Amino acid sequence: MTADPHLLTGLVAAVGRLDGPGGLEAACRSCAIALGIDGLAVTLASPDPDGPRLAASDAAGQTLEWLQVAVGEGPCVDATTSGQVVATADLTSPAETRWPTLVERHTTESIRAVTSVPMTASGTVLGSLNLYSSRPNGLDHLTPAALRLVADAMTAAVLGSGPRLRPPRALPDLVRELDGIVRVQQAAGLVAEALDVPLAAAEQRLRDRAARSGRTLRQTAGDVVERRVDPTLP
Repeated sequence: MTADPHLLTGLVAAVGRLDGPGGLEAACRSCAIALGIDGLAVTLASPDPDGPRLAASDAAGQTLEWLQVAVGEGPCVDATTSGQVVATADLTSPAETRWPTLVERHTTESIRAVTSVPMTASGTVLGSLNLYSSRPNGLDHLTPAALRLVADAMTAAVLGSGPRLRPPRALPDLVRELDGIVRVQQAAGLVAEALDVPLAAAEQRLRDRAARSGRTLRQTAGDVVERRVDPTLP
């Protein structure tokens, strides 16, 4: 099973409009439902003395997020510090040795598989998007493109969630960058549907066309989304 690119593209717009005290938690729940997974959380790095900010779709995810912050190790910590996707097929497996303190203190089996995706804007890692499943390997159906799209959507939600969650960067610049990211993903979805190819292949076709035409990737994506060019990209 793969995540529906059109459903996720619509989710980007919906999540980007969420606001209010419970907006980010609602965004976490909406993303978890759209992806068909058990839970989803966001942890934001913060230089403030109060520590990082986080939101989760449910209590189990919130508990695991705080536990990772408390012990200073885990997928969300590694994704934030490395800027790379970090995953475990089963956090409770004896073979999982990367985070011994976390594994020792994570006493429930309500969360088994974990994938953490860095949330970035303007080259800065703001935190991590963390996906959970109660089944080992329960996140294997998610494609890299789907993970990246939801991470970008949640980044947009963070930027609109008020002063306590807004990262200390120039908001207009970040919004413009996220708009470009979303536009490329929308165009890739249209190309993927038109050619019946994976999203990664569709995005590469966009890049190839941009290189041939001398336009930027964002401009080329805009041409596709606005139907100024055929999504089959001859």
